[in-house]
Amino acid sequence: QGYLVATTRTSGSVRVVAAGVQLQSLTKTVQVTRAPTRLAVSGSAVDTVKYALPDAATNVSKAMTVRLTRDSSGTALGVPGFLVSWQLTFRGATIAQSDTTLASLWDDARRTSTLDTTGIEGTAARSLRIRSNALPTSADSFVVFATTRYRGAVVAGSPARFVIHFRPK
Repeated sequence: QGYLVATTRTSGSVRVVAAGVQLQSLTKTVQVTRAPTRLAVSGSAVDTVKYALPDAATNVSKAMTVRLTRDSSGTALGVPGFLVSWQLTFRGATIAQSDTTLASLWDDARRTSTLDTTGIEGTAARSLRIRSNALPTSADSFVVFATTRYRGAVVAGSPARFVIHFRPK
């Protein structure tokens, strides 16, 4: 692991190739971007899912979106290309990505995923898929955290916190 340090003041992409004694790696494109200064919830941090019984694929929250930014003379500009990790909790306990008994975090393609990369506007998003057959019958909530790091340190505003309430229809 290491860092690629750019000597330019602009963002963009570069191609990196490693070479050694008659060997050359495949070309890898690396995105060069400015250091982020803040992670924040974009949109609502609270949602309520009224779930169907028996379980249905429609038991999904609205997208939980965060925006990673940097300060440019008092203006917040989106920072693309950074990893955002998502963590799901229920009643204070973390739910492993492999445990989909109660719920799971979904990407845009409706696949279980707890890692995203910020897009060109600096945003990343996940939805919560609730599996109603195993839920308690009373109303309750899940808490979801989104965290991003820069050079190993948590970026200000991390973790962003979302609360997804649920109850039967």
